[in-house]
Amino acid sequence: MAFDQAAAVAVAADAARTFTEGLRGIVLKASADVESQLRLAQEERKKVESEIQNVEQDRNRLALETQGIAEERSRLVAESTKLHTEQSSLERLRSFVDSARASLESERSCFDKERDSFNREKVNFCETSAKLEIDRSELDKERACFDRDRTNLNKERAILEKERMMFESERAAFSKLREEFCKERVEFEEEQKEARDQVPLQPRSEPSSHLSEVVALNVGGEARVTVLLDTLLQCPECRFTSIFGQHHYMPKDSQGRIFIDFKPPLFLPLLEHLRMRRIEHSHDPTPPPQFQDSELELQFRQMVAYYGLKDWVFRTHISQLPGQSKEPHASTPRRKQQPGTSPTPPSVQCSALSSPHQSALKSPHAPALVATSSSALGNGSADTVLQDVWQTVRDAESKVQKVIAVSSPLTYPSAETQDVNVLRAASEQTLESEKLAAIACAEAKKMLTSRQRDGQASMASPGYSAELMDLQQRLTVVQQELSKQRRVAVQGEKLWKGKMALQEKEEKVNELEEVVKKAETQVSGFVSGAPSSKSILEMDAVVRAAQADLDGVENELSSVRQSSQLGSAAQLKALLMRTAQSKQRIGQVSTTLQEQHEQQQSTSILREAQAAVEKVKELERKMKDEKQSERRCKGNWHELEQAISEAETLIASKMQESKTLKGKSSGVAAKQLEGLLKNCGGARETLMALRKGIEGQQQRAALQKEALAKLSHVEQAVKDILTLAAPLSKEETSPDAAQVICERISSTEKGVADKLEEARQFLLGNQKRKSHASGLVDFPKLVSRLNDAQEDLARVKATASDYEHQLVANMITEEASDVIQHLESNLEKCSEAAEPLVVERGRCFIVASMAKIIMQALREYGEQNGISHEAIFQMVRPGLVVKKVTEEEFVAFLGTIPDLCGRSDVAFSEEQRMAIFQQVDAAKDGAISKADFLKMFSDRYICVKEVAITQACENSPNNGAAGHNLGHLQVDDVVDALEQPNIDQSTGCTRLRVHVLKNQSTGWVTMREPDGVMNLNAYTAYQSFIRDLDVRMLKLHVASQKASAFIHSKSVDLQESKQGPLMEAQSTLSRMRPKVSVLQAKIDQLQKRVDECKLQHSKREEFERRKQEEKQQKQATSNLLNQTSRMRERLRSASDKLQDAAAPFISKSESELGRIEEPITMRSAALAVIEKMKRLIVQAKAIVPDEESKIDATKRAFPDVGREIEQLHSDLQSAEEHVYTTAKLVRNACQGVASAKWSEAAAVLRSTILSRGITTQDLYTELAHMGKGRISESASLTYAENVGGDFHLSPEQRQLLLQRGDAHGMSRGSFLAWVERYYKCRKTIVITSDFDINRSSTSRKLDVDEYVELLEGPKIDEGVGVVRLRGRALSDSTLGWITERGSQGTCFLEEAPKPRMVVTQEVAMQEDFAGEVPCSIRALKPGEVIDVTEGPRKEPAASLLRARGKMRSDGAVGWFTMKNRHGEECIEPNQTIFACLAGVALTDDMDIKNCNLVRKLEVGEVMTLLEGPVDNVASITRIRVRAAKDRAEGWVTMKGSAGKVFAEEIGQFCVVTRAVPLQTNQKSELSTTLRMLAAQELLELLEGPKEEKSTTVVRVRGSALTDGRVGWMTLNKLSLQAWTCTYQCTQATPITENGVATSRALRQLQVGEVIEMLDGPREAGSGMLRLKGLAEKDGIVGWITIIDAKGMNCLACTGLA
Repeated sequence: MAFDQAAAVAVAADAARTFTEGLRGIVLKASADVESQLRLAQEERKKVESEIQNVEQDRNRLALETQGIAEERSRLVAESTKLHTEQSSLERLRSFVDSARASLESERSCFDKERDSFNREKVNFCETSAKLEIDRSELDKERACFDRDRTNLNKERAILEKERMMFESERAAFSKLREEFCKERVEFEEEQKEARDQVPLQPRSEPSSHLSEVVALNVGGEARVTVLLDTLLQCPECRFTSIFGQHHYMPKDSQGRIFIDFKPPLFLPLLEHLRMRRIEHSHDPTPPPQFQDSELELQFRQMVAYYGLKDWVFRTHISQLPGQSKEPHASTPRRKQQPGTSPTPPSVQCSALSSPHQSALKSPHAPALVATSSSALGNGSADTVLQDVWQTVRDAESKVQKVIAVSSPLTYPSAETQDVNVLRAASEQTLESEKLAAIACAEAKKMLTSRQRDGQASMASPGYSAELMDLQQRLTVVQQELSKQRRVAVQGEKLWKGKMALQEKEEKVNELEEVVKKAETQVSGFVSGAPSSKSILEMDAVVRAAQADLDGVENELSSVRQSSQLGSAAQLKALLMRTAQSKQRIGQVSTTLQEQHEQQQSTSILREAQAAVEKVKELERKMKDEKQSERRCKGNWHELEQAISEAETLIASKMQESKTLKGKSSGVAAKQLEGLLKNCGGARETLMALRKGIEGQQQRAALQKEALAKLSHVEQAVKDILTLAAPLSKEETSPDAAQVICERISSTEKGVADKLEEARQFLLGNQKRKSHASGLVDFPKLVSRLNDAQEDLARVKATASDYEHQLVANMITEEASDVIQHLESNLEKCSEAAEPLVVERGRCFIVASMAKIIMQALREYGEQNGISHEAIFQMVRPGLVVKKVTEEEFVAFLGTIPDLCGRSDVAFSEEQRMAIFQQVDAAKDGAISKADFLKMFSDRYICVKEVAITQACENSPNNGAAGHNLGHLQVDDVVDALEQPNIDQSTGCTRLRVHVLKNQSTGWVTMREPDGVMNLNAYTAYQSFIRDLDVRMLKLHVASQKASAFIHSKSVDLQESKQGPLMEAQSTLSRMRPKVSVLQAKIDQLQKRVDECKLQHSKREEFERRKQEEKQQKQATSNLLNQTSRMRERLRSASDKLQDAAAPFISKSESELGRIEEPITMRSAALAVIEKMKRLIVQAKAIVPDEESKIDATKRAFPDVGREIEQLHSDLQSAEEHVYTTAKLVRNACQGVASAKWSEAAAVLRSTILSRGITTQDLYTELAHMGKGRISESASLTYAENVGGDFHLSPEQRQLLLQRGDAHGMSRGSFLAWVERYYKCRKTIVITSDFDINRSSTSRKLDVDEYVELLEGPKIDEGVGVVRLRGRALSDSTLGWITERGSQGTCFLEEAPKPRMVVTQEVAMQEDFAGEVPCSIRALKPGEVIDVTEGPRKEPAASLLRARGKMRSDGAVGWFTMKNRHGEECIEPNQTIFACLAGVALTDDMDIKNCNLVRKLEVGEVMTLLEGPVDNVASITRIRVRAAKDRAEGWVTMKGSAGKVFAEEIGQFCVVTRAVPLQTNQKSELSTTLRMLAAQELLELLEGPKEEKSTTVVRVRGSALTDGRVGWMTLNKLSLQAWTCTYQCTQATPITENGVATSRALRQLQVGEVIEMLDGPREAGSGMLRLKGLAEKDGIVGWITIIDAKGMNCLACTGLA
């Protein structure tokens, strides 16, 4: 039989397999035994360890206790030491207390002394109080007197009201008289017009004896004219008559001129018409004014109608046609003059319109007629012709003499001694004679006027005219004397009326003295007898009337005495004394009457009060004597109580009345009323006692009834609860039924106990009131019944309590057993859940991390190559459709992944790959399906911040995504990622589509916010395990604590149970407590093992992570090294190209830069290279790790790569610096080209300005006129090329210059800043006269910080090697050459911006540097900017003379400068002032015949008297004066030979010689100007003069940028400060497109933003000030408001103090 090798091998293999299986079983069994033994050993070790820990804990506890004992001992020692210290302190305190006690004793003695002194002061105070009471009574009396005085004043007020009404009626009568006077004046004007028509006007060599008043007018504020008042008053019905009345208010300007509120083109034609109407002839009437403008003519007619001159100007009231004359024929009789009227014109009659300066009579009597020489008039003589005139004048003189004779008794001193009737008759006769004399004077005046006209018509001889003049003078003297006698008659009338009034007052005083005497007699009878109340009241009324009459008489006499109008002073004084004595006597009578009246009132008060008290006593006796029923008693109670209340009310009211009494009767009545009030109180107490006894009986019966009712309710409730508890005594009652019964008993028992306690408290409470006769009857029986009910209730309660205790004990025991069983079950579940970490040491989690790394590499590979996850699964077995892969295939595929993905960090050992396969094999069937493989790519996340779940992926502008909201993910919710995260480029959010595990929903969530906040974090299997395990352990600890707390709380609750079921339940709980402690120890041991395993797993994970990082770092390092080398080479090449492109701009001076013809082309080429360089630097930075920690780690791990990175880093820094420096150099070079050309153009313009002899402002005005307000940069450059000669610009240079400018052109400020250059002195240097230092002379030294304006240069002095320039010092305008830089490089002058100042408060711009009142150009507003052109310059300090005065023109009061700082007199003090009344010549000599004319003085001109008055031979009065207008001195005629007054003295005044301000304060620098005082103004000195030391004033000269006005300003920190070009927004305002405030707004400027000024400031209307500026925030350029229309600051210049 052949040997079957295959069968042998199969048998051997089977045998080997069987042996192997057996051996494997033995090994498995042995390993199981070993593991069980190992587990037991571990448990034993753990027990030993726990015991060791317990021992250690005990040892630590003992150590702590030992330490505590030692601390306690040290504490006791410290306390002992402290006690000794406190004992010594107590000893010291005891000694201190002893000393304090001694001091207190001394203080007590002092206090006793002070108390004694206080008692003495108290006695003094009481005495003072008594005195005060007396004073109070006296004050009350004075108050009564005051009331009487007030009554008298009211009466006097009524009298004054009557007098006022009388005055009103008199004024109405005067108005009627005035109307009659106006009518008479109209008639007189008509007569005068007729006479003027008959006599032709002839020029007069002598002025008229009558001078009309001169009126100065201010027409519309534009024209100032002077006119005679008669010219304005030609028409009596016109408004001028009322305007220039005596009491009419006339508005005046500051110079005292009457203001006419019509424009000159309207009023001046009317004035000229009035002037011509005065001299018109009847054959040639003055026509109305004619106007070419119809509107102006209409306005003129309205003005004429306003003044009431329409009919008069246009002659609509005259029946005759113009040109007709009225010849004097016998057939045309003149209108007869009415008797008693005067034909003199109203201007002579009215005192308000007549001249205030008339000649006085040389004697009190009319002079005799003087014979005059006769001269022929035609064929007759002058005597014959003027005989009737002489007779009329003589008749007037005789009548005036009669008036003087009749008025002789009225003259002083004879008038004082005359009788009243004599004075009255003389006064009446004088008035009658005066009327006749006035008529005679009027007739003489009328005849004289007629003869004057006849003489003019017939061309009479000179003798005839002289005689007429003589008659005119005599008539004037007569009229003056007649006016004087009229005043004497008026004074006489006042005198006799006053004497008559004194006689009436004396008679009134005599009557009142009789009344007082009768009153004293009657009152003396009242004191001895008992007068009736009626007689007292009647007598009091008589006394009061007498007092009122005496007060009235005394007041009238006092007013007469003050006015000094009536009678003799001695007689008036005697009447006043008699009146005062009568008032004193009547006052005593009034006091006696008041005392009698008060005594009667007191008696009446006591009588009424005693009657009310007697009624109360009667009712009280009635109630005490009678025994009545309850109802009747109540009625009597009410009656008595009402009587008592009425009596008390009556007594209280009478006590108030008694307080009003002021005598002794007041105190007596008050004491008696108090006694009566006490009687009422006693009656009320008796009534209350009776009422209380009856009410007690009623209350006792009601309480007895209520107590029985409460006790019955309690007994019934106890009976019901006994019936309810009866089933508990039976054994067949079930536990459930017994529990229900116990619950019902418990709920019912509380209510029964409350009722029982309520009944007990009721009984006890009422028993306490037994002593008050309201206690209960049979109180012991009621209490016994209540105790029986309480005992029954206690028995029921005990039975129910036993049943309840049994039920509670059973319930507690069962609940404790359930708690322990639940705790054991939870401990077992937690031990099983912790096995993967505690037993397996977390091996599965490490394998899961490896699988995650591999899947991440495969995902990146698929994304880079565009391969799906399914295709990667097919790569496990290429060429075949794979559904499942075996372990060998999968492990082999994992080995190819490092090469496939190019990642060495995913290379794992075969054992690790096999573990990964087992981790992925979910079915544990030895193969991996496609689903298992694809599941490896799924990511799981946990929510760390609440986020919304949406239906769509797109983001919305709001928080969350667009689309339907599906809900919210809460914190700790777990989701599976269904797709890769999607980054939204518009919002920066990272979105993820997820599957929510808790509710199986699907949607999109935001994984990462734009700000980097993560809403979802990666959730690994280890994290899931730990999270679940922590929850379980937390629940286990909570259950353990609940079990321990339950047993402890129940044991405490049952602690006081000493017997019964509850004590047995307590014993059962005590046996359960050790079991709970064992379970707690096991829980703590499990927690400790879990914590240790967590720590170990973390260490393992950290180790694996570091290994992976090292692998990744090695791979990235090699790539980084290659990229770094290539990038460094590219940077070096780009840097060389940049150096070549920027070479033309490097190391060039300003002059060399100016020669570059194509700067824009060269700049563009350099900037293109710079942009390429920047992009290359950005690429290089992307290679270098961003974080510094990564760079450091790379250096430590790979030194070569670290050095290469450091070198690249250095190259990048150098390249960035090179790019920045080169770009800055190119920009600065282009700016240098533009600056050089701008400087050349400015130098050309400065040279042109010097050669033409004009200023920069003039050149700007010339160019701006050509450019219609602004200068374009192109036009300016063209002008410079045209006038510059060698100056020219290439196209690119011109384009570069124009790029810097404004599209709208240059403003004034921009042009001045361009052309003008300024330097600031940094070191003291001299100003010389010539460029050559050796041949020039020194002008002065230039101080540090002084500004110099460049005029020429700078130039280099080749001889000495210095740079010099020609300039002008701003402080004093000194011109000369100055060294800018020395030969050794010392800088003397440094170029500085043009000095400018900004106005912070309104300041005046003035024309001159100095002067007390410089001419003001205009006021500079806050916010305006000033170009300083000269200064600062100091005005030296000086002293002023200041005074306070009152202006004569308008009454203004204020302070002014009498002598200014320059020693100039502004005010002439205390001068005799004359005013010019008529035009007169100012001559150089007193003699009129031998003098020369200085000038003619105008009407109203003011003069200061220097010498005179002097009367010469020709009866002319002359004075030497100085005119205030121009300080001219000379002689002037004060009064002419004919009596005409040319100048009049107006008083002692100060005269203003030069214009000065009138200010509010003495200090001129701190005052506000009220107005300017003009020359020739007069003022009255009120205070001063006082010397004032003025401070040094610093002033600057400059031009305003807004309008170019130039002037001087006072430099003050409050008004002018140094300007900076930056502003800060203080109020939100818009930036607009152009200079108009209403133009389009670019954006709103916010508060705090910074603006750089480019142009302006410029006025924009309505008081607005605007500038063109650049916003620092975003670079926007526009126009901004500095000061708005309301005056509010929108921008503030920065850097201001």
